Amino acid sequence: RNIHGIAITDMGSYVRPTDKVDKAMAMAMTKKAMREGSAAVAQAAQERHIIGCSCEFATISGRHNAVKMWSVKHVSQRGTPTVGQNVAEVKAEQELKHDAVVESIIALKEKSVLLTGDRMGLVRLWKSGSNVFLPKSSSRVWSCVRTFSWKSKSVLATPDEAKQFAITSLSFLQGNEMFVSGSKSGNLRVWKVDGKKKDGETIKKEVICITGAHTGAIMAVRQGPRLSKDDDDNTTLSFSSASEDGKVLSFAIPVAKIGKCNPSCFNVVNHNIANRYFVDTQSIGISALDCLVMPGKVKDVVVTTSTNNGSINLLKRVGVPKEGTQGDALLRYRQAMEEESLTLYAIAEQICKDTEAVESRNRKLNMKTFKNVFTGQDVVSYLVDNEYAASREDAVDLGCVLATHLSLFECVSKKCQGMKRLEDDAKSFYKWSGEFSGIPSETQKLAKSASMPVD
Repeated sequence: RNIHGIAITDMGSYVRPTDKVDKAMAMAMTKKAMREGSAAVAQAAQERHIIGCSCEFATISGRHNAVKMWSVKHVSQRGTPTVGQNVAEVKAEQELKHDAVVESIIALKEKSVLLTGDRMGLVRLWKSGSNVFLPKSSSRVWSCVRTFSWKSKSVLATPDEAKQFAITSLSFLQGNEMFVSGSKSGNLRVWKVDGKKKDGETIKKEVICITGAHTGAIMAVRQGPRLSKDDDDNTTLSFSSASEDGKVLSFAIPVAKIGKCNPSCFNVVNHNIANRYFVDTQSIGISALDCLVMPGKVKDVVVTTSTNNGSINLLKRVGVPKEGTQGDALLRYRQAMEEESLTLYAIAEQICKDTEAVESRNRKLNMKTFKNVFTGQDVVSYLVDNEYAASREDAVDLGCVLATHLSLFECVSKKCQGMKRLEDDAKSFYKWSGEFSGIPSETQKLAKSASMPVD
């Protein structure tokens, strides 16, 4: 079975006699001396034997509804260990059940807390405790103390709709009083960890819900720095989220206004910004995300991403802005994209209306007549002459953008038939398509009516 996710619930220890002396070292040395004598300790120090190895972790497969809890314990050995001999054993201790396939997991080692999210949109909070009926050497017992669900059981959905409920990523926020869940639908929800009851409670209302920010499935959510101004009342929490469409968004949440205002987005990075209009290029998706806090008085965030094209990206250093100073970065990004689309639409309209520079007429090629077509060479010349492009190569690229983004024209000659690509060639014929097909004829009618004499 493949391992889909791992969460460390107890770091444990890894001890050699030559390591730095600490509590784990002292305990391991004492146990070994009591069991095997001081001579065994001296031999272990001389030959660099491992005398302590332990930890606890949880795993999910992404295909089953169980979370498996594992323990790593040191194996006591007498004599000189041989090469390849195991110094510890890994043992499955417990299975934590969900009603659906578990797709995300995260642990809080300091408080022995585990969060798991399943395919139906449920998040469960697990806590560990000791069992008085088990020996002291056994691992801890985990139990579900709280369930988080934004939807009621009466909600009906098709199989395709139900797949969008899946919780794909989880992350605690600074202070560990809240956590963020990301779903396959692209929604982000901020929840409070504590509830009104101790055990068995189901929380059905999140503190903050962010919808529409991401257009693809959330691949990763990571906490950012906890930002304090002058006192604790002005503390701001931050986190970053990445989606499969290549976007990374960073959000800031004022603690004092949680539940009273929406979080602000202070940084947007789109890995597909350079090739968003080209059909042939492969879309870049994000597979991993991490946030680093840079040292200094000003808390800045450096976000690193790993993408499906095998690259690791260090995004620009971003300082969280003060409230109300720079506006929302996501709104500015979308306004820029909308202005760009309007600019492209205006260029497309101008090309269609200039029937003299880009003339549509019957043309012949290889003893075949093409009715009402124009050449790619005329379009390239128009874009360069009107300073929409700096060179003919740039004009070809701009023509490809207009063809893919707005479906401005389609190729009818065999050389590039079916391709949304502009060729700088007098023998490549094109026709206006879609909503732009009627603009040239309307322009010609208006020109003729304006030139007719008035009685």
